[in-house]
Amino acid sequence: AACALSSAHERGSRAAMFPATTAAARLALRRGVAQRLPTAVRVMSTLPTAPKVSTGLVGVPVEPAGREKLMIRSLRILQEIKDIPADAGYRQAVEAIYRHRLATCLSYKTIPEIEAAIQLGQIEELLIHADDELELIEKYKEWRLWEVIDEYNTPPGTA
Repeated sequence: AACALSSAHERGSRAAMFPATTAAARLALRRGVAQRLPTAVRVMSTLPTAPKVSTGLVGVPVEPAGREKLMIRSLRILQEIKDIPADAGYRQAVEAIYRHRLATCLSYKTIPEIEAAIQLGQIEELLIHADDELELIEKYKEWRLWEVIDEYNTPPGTA
């Protein structure tokens, strides 16, 4: 068992040293023959990846300007949420989320870096979430839901 664990660890370290991007390279890594791969294959695996062609999500197209669009939507959300009282829990949560997303977009320049930092899926999904949030903010304001919550939080006989 110790031998099997040791060889699995060695394969894992080879995979870390030579991230594979081709099926042949991945197969070679699984077989433990990364050192026999041509240098060109190992070098190619460290080159920047091509722009993604698909999100892999049905009906969700790739958004090449995702960073900029997420920044714009985050700013719009932060502006729209100001119409809700500052002590409302919903406003506080939304502000915290979208300030973080805006700061992340400002800190990182590439979409993969932003996706990795936020850890909630692809940038296209974050844009969908932002659109949904904008719709929800409008409903929240229309229905004045912070007042309903205040009614439930007020002890009977004190109003």
